[in-house]
Amino acid sequence: MKKLYSVCFSMMLAALVFALVSTTATAQKYTFTPGTTVQGVWNGDGYMDLNIYIKNMTNSDLALKWRRISSDFPESWDYSLCDNGNCYPGAKTEAEFIPFGAGAEAFMKLSVGPNTDQPVGRLIYGISEVGSSIEDTVTFIVQSMP
Repeated sequence: MKKLYSVCFSMMLAALVFALVSTTATAQKYTFTPGTTVQGVWNGDGYMDLNIYIKNMTNSDLALKWRRISSDFPESWDYSLCDNGNCYPGAKTEAEFIPFGAGAEAFMKLSVGPNTDQPVGRLIYGISEVGSSIEDTVTFIVQSMP
């Protein structure tokens, strides 16, 4: 029985080490400013922009992609997402960033004009290198308080 526990513990430890190494490797290639979650309160006037900047920490061009993981924005909210120069109206679910050079920054910008149908909306995206399945998660949170 001890041997079974030892084998299970070793497997779990190996999986944890792999997950930590994978996350660390991704984090060293790019960083997020101001962080992976941004939020804002819409005052009822026009549109609001929320930005996340992604800095290339490598010595070469970086090609990233994004995919929408979840959204609870109501259909009546008007929004678009821009990624380093390309802008997409509301329902786009995935795209690739324009590659950006060593030390340069790309961005994700959410422009939103919510209404009072729902007081809070969240958009969650996975960001990864093109060709990789290891993702970082970014979240945009909008409170509608007209």
